[in-house]
Amino acid sequence: MAKTDREDKAKVKFRVIEFELEGGNAAVQDSMRNLAAAITRGSRPGHPALTAKSVASTANGSSAPPADEDDQVELFPQDPEPTEAEEPAAQESKQRSQRTYATPEVIDIDLTGGEMPLKTFCDQKAPDSDLTKYLVIAAWLKEYRQIESVGINHIHTCYRHMGWFTPKDTPQPMRDLKRRAWFNKTGRSEYAINHVGMNEVLKMGAAA
Repeated sequence: MAKTDREDKAKVKFRVIEFELEGGNAAVQDSMRNLAAAITRGSRPGHPALTAKSVASTANGSSAPPADEDDQVELFPQDPEPTEAEEPAAQESKQRSQRTYATPEVIDIDLTGGEMPLKTFCDQKAPDSDLTKYLVIAAWLKEYRQIESVGINHIHTCYRHMGWFTPKDTPQPMRDLKRRAWFNKTGRSEYAINHVGMNEVLKMGAAA
């Protein structure tokens, strides 16, 4: 008769098992029955792994737990469970790998006309980071193009005109500027420079 899947999964192999049993024939028979029952339970899924002490205590007819768990030796070792520190790290790594960014586009803005072209304004202010570049661009758009609400397309267009590399996460500097209270949120992924931010731009390039 063919063996079922359950029988295949319950198969347990031992190379050498050595026991010392004391007592008369009846005591030996009871101990062997208890030992066989313990081995059968330990080989079933969901039951705790048998240890050397648990087998010995079963053979001696005792059901008391071992005194020191550090001395236990697993006869049926199990794979360790993932630690709590590993699981969030794996989830965070997966989220980073799956994160997508919006692709900004170049839009139609007059960047060279008028009394103050964008490049002249940026050269005067000399921004040296993405935060200061965003701040200067937003100030120029508000002051010289009457554009108050700025999105990633405005930033990308001005960056390309200046020969700067647009950040991969284009909205992030705008969120950072809002946290500094230099930008106000005006819509979805759109911000406007406020009077505090304009004052910061006024102070830029003053020492030159």
